[in-house]
Amino acid sequence: MLHTSHKSLRYDIHALGWIVLAAPIMLLSGFLLFAVLLLIMGIDPTRFFVAGLEMFLPIAMGIIVSTTCTRDAALEIQLTFPRTFAATAMRRALLTLGWSALLALGATLILILLRPDIQPQQMQSLPLLLALVGDQLLWLAPLLWFTALGMFITLLTHSRTAGGALLSTIWLLEMLFIKNLLPHNPWLRPLFLFPTTLEPTISDWLSTRSEILGMALLLFILSWLLLRNREHILKGIHHE
Repeated sequence: MLHTSHKSLRYDIHALGWIVLAAPIMLLSGFLLFAVLLLIMGIDPTRFFVAGLEMFLPIAMGIIVSTTCTRDAALEIQLTFPRTFAATAMRRALLTLGWSALLALGATLILILLRPDIQPQQMQSLPLLLALVGDQLLWLAPLLWFTALGMFITLLTHSRTAGGALLSTIWLLEMLFIKNLLPHNPWLRPLFLFPTTLEPTISDWLSTRSEILGMALLLFILSWLLLRNREHILKGIHHE
């Protein structure tokens, strides 16, 4: 059984491609190098690195997962196996997300321990251990949300391009307009994806993270249902 699991893991890594697993390392390394450059220039790079974790890692991994989770040269054969392709696709998504999460977890812990003042306001009053756990929602909530939405749109439309384009559009709108829209449109509050970077003093940081996680869970469930529909998956094999 252990041998079978090891073979499945190797096959999944091969199907995803090493570049997929290297992507979060390259992204965070790039931000770290630029942060060092800012430090040399006498500029505090802390907020810049927080933005990398909260804003750039989620969109990058969301696009990567949504475009690779259902990509398989032997997809038609996979769909004939007793174990559903839904399980395979979700396992690959979790593999990619888990690796990204491990890197983000380490980076966040180091960042918060060195600069506790950058914690969201709601987290600063909590005991240290509980605050460190809650701080991980900084990147975890948007990471899961972008991944789940990208996966769902890609499966629904049979188009990896559509999934990536929608995620990029939402990311750009969030970055440019959401902060100014919130005062007059409170219904947009649950869609505030990057509060730590854009509005560090937000009073309902934890509740917005919970709402983002709830939406991500719902989108993952919908994606699972689409993945279990073999006719729907087969219909999209030659779409792009």
